[in-house]
Amino acid sequence: AAAKADLATAATEEKAEIAGDKSLTTAKRAEKEKAVDDKKAEEEAKITAADDADKVEAAKTAGVTAIKGVHTVGSLDDLKAAAKADLATAAAEEKAE
Repeated sequence: AAAKADLATAATEEKAEIAGDKSLTTAKRAEKEKAVDDKKAEEEAKITAADDADKVEAAKTAGVTAIKGVHTVGSLDDLKAAAKADLATAAAEEKAE
């Protein structure tokens, strides 16, 4: 039970990080949150299947790492720069026509 609680804590922390990431659209945010839930369920199944304390601990550690790896905080400035570059490209293409 403690191992699964650790996974739940990691999932909650990861979702908070996702919610605070201003570089994500609402759709991307929902997609990432679902990925956290899916990964948590997958890793809980590994803990359930573990048949001794060492395997439970290994599954918990791997699970927490996997959950925390679902999302990396993006940069809103990088997102803005990419959007501006796309606009500049589109404008240049339009002028070329």
